[in-house]
Amino acid sequence: MEALAIKTAVERGCSLGWRRIICESDSQIVVDMLNNQRLDGVSWHLALMVRQILSVCSSLESVSFCHIPREWNTVADCLAKWASENGDGWDISGRGELPSDYRGILERALLEDRTM
Repeated sequence: MEALAIKTAVERGCSLGWRRIICESDSQIVVDMLNNQRLDGVSWHLALMVRQILSVCSSLESVSFCHIPREWNTVADCLAKWASENGDGWDISGRGELPSDYRGILERALLEDRTM
């Protein structure tokens, strides 16, 4: 799921015309695979996903993949939960489009991020 989220985010950034992307993930394994491009011993499905991500990234001026601890990833966890509950075809461009309970979680998480 982490690799799929990264692939979707990078594709979305490219579709918006972004040329430089910094991608943060709490999956150390996926970040290491993307940074080192070593796919030894991983499932074929994950290897395929990583290759697809790297292919999309080849058109960018710069891209970096950074690991962050899960506890620093509250906002992403909130958005991932909302997306998983809302199925395919969702697209948000701002906090105002989220249901109020998720908006509250995001507001608190963003406030906490600013105080770190």
